[in-house]
Amino acid sequence: MSRPPSPSPRLVRTVIPRHGEDIRSVAIRYAKLKRLTLDDLLIAGLRVKEGHLTSLPLKAALAETFAELAGLDAASLRKASFGQGMDGFEVFGSSADIDMLVPHWRRVAPGSLRSDGNEPWIRAHWQIACLPCDPDTGETLTHLCPACGAELTWIRVEDLYRCSRHRCRADLRQAEPRYASTRDREMSALMLGLLRREPSALERMPPVIARATQAEQVQFFSWLGALRPLVNGVIVPVGPFATFRGLGAALTYPASLDCMVRDLMAAHEERDPRFGRLVGAMEMRFRTRDLMGGRIKISVKERLDKLLFRDEVKGLALPPGKAMERRGQKRLVRFDHRAFLLSSQPTNAGWGRALSGLAERPILLAS
Repeated sequence: MSRPPSPSPRLVRTVIPRHGEDIRSVAIRYAKLKRLTLDDLLIAGLRVKEGHLTSLPLKAALAETFAELAGLDAASLRKASFGQGMDGFEVFGSSADIDMLVPHWRRVAPGSLRSDGNEPWIRAHWQIACLPCDPDTGETLTHLCPACGAELTWIRVEDLYRCSRHRCRADLRQAEPRYASTRDREMSALMLGLLRREPSALERMPPVIARATQAEQVQFFSWLGALRPLVNGVIVPVGPFATFRGLGAALTYPASLDCMVRDLMAAHEERDPRFGRLVGAMEMRFRTRDLMGGRIKISVKERLDKLLFRDEVKGLALPPGKAMERRGQKRLVRFDHRAFLLSSQPTNAGWGRALSGLAERPILLAS
């Protein structure tokens, strides 16, 4: 009678990753299956000193070690989640801005965790900070415990559905789910499709945006989202909130940009009829510098050239170092745009006396 084959050195019993599951969620389910604590998995299994899983998707070698330990495909695990890129993060295989993710947050949808039954799991796209809700269900995402209000993190996590604070340990599945509006759900689905480079999502965008890279698109959305509140003197920090709000405006680009510029110019002119439009033109030029170089930035600059040319010439807002003909003689017009927009004293004393106090409008900081 022949002897049975010897077992493979690789562990036979393992977890089966769900489609689109975060690699850290897979690791925690694996530890539960093997009856290991998180420290046992990290220190003994993966040989890392950190007591949390935040760095698991960010370090390729660490992700490969876990995949080998659990008998899973490392490439599939990393593609479904996010990683560390050249200038920020890598989301679904493409470079993304650093504001796209907060690695230590554990964002959840309580209703979805409840519907998962006895084996809840964390979707990778829940961790994208600019998505306010799950595109599949419309349930709003949260990174705060509904019981104690503390941040949900990947530190000392034993159960994916519980708060990691030792004094709380609340079951997140018991929280009442909240749902976003139909518009926000549609925009979340579009944003996720753009991040995954789905053809159906790219076709909905204007051609100049659709042909841009993922990093250019995300930064442009954030730039547009922060531009609209400026009409009312409100500064919205560039980040996830502005990124999501800017997506809707990007759908109608360049008409949306034209409207924002006109409103901003009118707001400046209302405050100061003489130099207000000059201030608005310089503010737009100054903010355009923040855009990443590429097709979108070239397109924005071309639009601003058409919209602001007359106001800039009329207000003599020539770029620093440009010569101007006046009565047969050339004189050099210099102006410190940054100092002017920050309400500081410009370097040119004559312009400083003429334009002093124009940039002192009240500014609010959006939360």
